[in-house]
Amino acid sequence: MRDAWAVLSDTQRVNRAGGLLPFDYVDHPQPDGTSRRTFRTKIKHLWAEGEEFTATWESPWMFDIRRTYTKGPFHAVIHRVEIEADGDGSVVRSQFWMVPRGLTGKIFIWGFGREVLPPMKAYLE
Repeated sequence: MRDAWAVLSDTQRVNRAGGLLPFDYVDHPQPDGTSRRTFRTKIKHLWAEGEEFTATWESPWMFDIRRTYTKGPFHAVIHRVEIEADGDGSVVRSQFWMVPRGLTGKIFIWGFGREVLPPMKAYLE
């Protein structure tokens, strides 16, 4: 299970395996001592920008990442990964919830399932 966690929790590496570009992050300190994290990335030929919220990391069995977008094909995306021990190996569940921004977002969601997920899956197997 820890081997699966080591691979899956490196989200930039998994994104690269799916052909996605890295996210450029900027942390904005807040007066109350917390921080806001904004990002910018390119998804195929469109720039996407928004805010990434504090992720949930429960090593070695679950994490989720939540983003809202101010620019790009989505309004919001949540990615959740769960890992369970299964004999000598692990069972991995990876779920995406995507809220499209108009027709462009709907087309991107369709393309994500066809173009991004298969190479990610192949990389992880």
